[in-house]
Amino acid sequence: MDSFPHTTLTPIATTTSYPTYENLRKMQWELNDNAESIESEFGDGNHGHIFLVIPEAEYLELTDGIPCVPPEKPPINVDHPNGATAPQITEANCRNTNEKFAYKQYHDATKAIRNQLIAAIPLSYIESLSHPTRGFNKVPPIDIITHLWARFGKIRSSDLRANEKRMKAAWHPPTPFQDLIKQLDDGKKFAAAGKEIIDDHALARMGYDIIDDTGLFDFACREYRFKDEIDKTMATFEEHFRLADLDRTLTVTTKSAGFHGANQMSATTTPTPLNTGKQSYCWTHSILKNHKHTSLTCEKKADGHQDAATLQNKLGGSTKVYQYTPPK
Repeated sequence: MDSFPHTTLTPIATTTSYPTYENLRKMQWELNDNAESIESEFGDGNHGHIFLVIPEAEYLELTDGIPCVPPEKPPINVDHPNGATAPQITEANCRNTNEKFAYKQYHDATKAIRNQLIAAIPLSYIESLSHPTRGFNKVPPIDIITHLWARFGKIRSSDLRANEKRMKAAWHPPTPFQDLIKQLDDGKKFAAAGKEIIDDHALARMGYDIIDDTGLFDFACREYRFKDEIDKTMATFEEHFRLADLDRTLTVTTKSAGFHGANQMSATTTPTPLNTGKQSYCWTHSILKNHKHTSLTCEKKADGHQDAATLQNKLGGSTKVYQYTPPK
C-alpha cells in the first residue's frame, strides 16, 4: 500500500452523510490508479491488477476482448513424474516459483485494496457483505465496489441542478482559461452519467455567457456573435476565446510594464476607473451604454488612451456618444 499512487483513499462517506456519485467516482478513479500500478501478466499484461476493481465487461473493453483468469493457488511442492530428467525438474520448479509469486502478488493486491476500501467508509454501509466469523476476509473488492455503486451511485435531479449551477459559475481572470473549459467538460460528463445529454452547441452557449459576464472580451464576443450558429461548437468556442484571452493577457502585461516603467501615478491621486449607473465611459470611445466597456477594459485603445478616465473625470478623452456599427 505504501507504493500506491494513493496510499489512502479519499473518504467515501461519514456516519452522518451518505456516499454520493461524486465521492464514488473519486473512489473508483483512485482505486483504478492503485490497482493498475501493480504489475501483472494476467489478461493482456498491460493493465496491472485493474481487473480487481472494475466489472468484467469494462475490463474486456479495455483489453480488446482479452479476458483475465485469476490464478489458482499453486502446490507448495512440485510432484515430479517418475523418470523426469534434471532439466525437466528444474523447469517445473522454476515454473512453480513463478506461479507462487504471481499468486502471492494477486492475493496481497486483493487484500490491500480491500483494506483501503474498508478504511474509507463506515462499516454500516457495507456490513451486509461481511461474514459473521471471517468478516470481509473473503469478500472480493469488486463486490464491495459494485454494492456501493448499486446503492448510492444514482444521480438525482437535485444533483443535476447542482451540477448545472457549478457549470455556470463565474470565471475570473487571471484564472487560466483552461479551468473554464474543464469546468464545462466536467459538468457535461456528470450530466451524461445522469442520463442528461448536453448538446455541444448548448455547452458553447453556456461558455459564451460566462465569458460575456466578465466584461473583458467585448470585441471577441462581438466577433463570436457574428459567426454562423452552426459553427458555434465547443471546439470553435475554445479556440476563439483561448486566443482572445492570450491577447488580453499579453496586452495587460505590456501596458502594465509601460505604466510602471514610465508613467507611474500616485496611488492617492489616481481616480478610480470604475463607472456607475446605466452609462459607462471610455477615453477612446466616449459615453457608452455597455457597462462592461470602460476605459480600463477597452480592447481597442487609441494612442494616449487613459485607463483611469471615467464619466465624471474624462481626463481629456472623447465627449461623443458612441454608436456601435456592426461590421459588414
